[in-house]
Amino acid sequence: MFLTKKPCRVPRVLDIVDCPAYNHEHQILYYPKFCDPLYYPELYPEIFATVDTVKQWLEFSLASHVTVCGVCLAVSSCFISHIKFSVSWGEHGYLISSYVDGKFQQCVLSLEELHLK
Repeated sequence: MFLTKKPCRVPRVLDIVDCPAYNHEHQILYYPKFCDPLYYPELYPEIFATVDTVKQWLEFSLASHVTVCGVCLAVSSCFISHIKFSVSWGEHGYLISSYVDGKFQQCVLSLEELHLK
């Protein structure tokens, strides 16, 4: 396995419909927000298997976030089709590039920031 993901410790609040009943078996497919890979990495070993699978997951998550986030939609609703993300593996972590309305930005997401080891 390429990476071992530590559980995320960032607090979050979900709507009740996004949470399974306490202490009852459930399928993760029915609760995708609750069973997010950041919070339950042990449920998604295939995501953290290789550099490329983490890269694909990050790219998909960034692209889909823009289409479902109320804040992003409000700020950039007319630019949604112009937002592009790409992720590449670099010496110090993942290099995330974004292109929004003619502006290019980059940042590095380290393994520590992802709580990976």
